[in-house]
Amino acid sequence: RGGPNVDGVASFGENSMSAFSHSAAVGFVIEMDLARTSDGVVVAMHDSTLDRTTDCTGKVADMTWVELTGCRIDRIGIGDVRQDLPPGDPGLEPVPSLAQVIELLKTTGARANIEVKNLGVANVDFPVEVYDQLSGSGLSPKQVIIQNFDDASLSEAPSHYPGIETSLLSLGIFNDALAIDAAQSVNADWVSPEWPISAEFLPRAHAAGLKVVPWTID
Repeated sequence: RGGPNVDGVASFGENSMSAFSHSAAVGFVIEMDLARTSDGVVVAMHDSTLDRTTDCTGKVADMTWVELTGCRIDRIGIGDVRQDLPPGDPGLEPVPSLAQVIELLKTTGARANIEVKNLGVANVDFPVEVYDQLSGSGLSPKQVIIQNFDDASLSEAPSHYPGIETSLLSLGIFNDALAIDAAQSVNADWVSPEWPISAEFLPRAHAAGLKVVPWTID
């Protein structure tokens, strides 16, 4: 979610430009999540609603981009160290758009691991809209990994954005039974199992030609 904690201290908002900028500056691959406003603007947001991480309420999909620009990220950090920011705090930030994140990636040369959240989303074309926006932006595909729990949507990414790497996300209950075979079936470069993983998972994944990035090691 951008790297909201720094050395165990709540420092930035989830999926905020300040978190992305810091992670880029220290050389991390920036992990982020995407959602879509009602008028088709792609934004960085983990939840389908604004309630938990901003001073607004309601679904992201029900708000226009103009409406969303009036919201501010009012929580820094994640997990036990998170902190709520009071109204008027100088640390309050707007929700960033994908276009803003792309410009940061171009400027810094950082890599991003981007989750396109489309399971349960009414607009089934959302993943393709993201792939086309990334491809049309001029951002090098070598700077981007696309991750998704939905193998069918993930398989479409390379045809829209040639050279992109893809990562299939997996819930823990499916790690050993399905994740590796499913990732192979869509020619993914990475498999991203829920932590913890079994002792057998890593050698099996590597034998299948897959790189592994678990979510999320504490």
